[in-house]
Amino acid sequence: MKMKMVPKPVAHKKTIGKDGKAKKSVVGQAVLVEKVAKKVGYAKKDVAEVLRAVFAVVGDQAAKGRSLRLPGVGTLEAVERQEKIVNAFGRGNVVVPARKTVRFRPAKGLKRI
Repeated sequence: MKMKMVPKPVAHKKTIGKDGKAKKSVVGQAVLVEKVAKKVGYAKKDVAEVLRAVFAVVGDQAAKGRSLRLPGVGTLEAVERQEKIVNAFGRGNVVVPARKTVRFRPAKGLKRI
């Protein structure tokens, strides 16, 4: 009598950081495109094109200094950081120049996760 070969379940290894804690997984653009395409029933190519356009608009608005509200996700706001002096070990005090950056404020529903 022949025995059936049953594959053993594969235990996924957790990625461990330098601090000894498990790293959080990051969803990349390819995975995001795949999940959205599956959910809405469109081709991956079309979904990827739309996502690229959305990300381009978000980047353009941030570069212009405008805030962008994404319902259910949060708000991206352009802010200006002031010049500051920091202590860089081995080099003494270093002046970090003023700059523009983007701040993300999560929506209430996202805060509860």
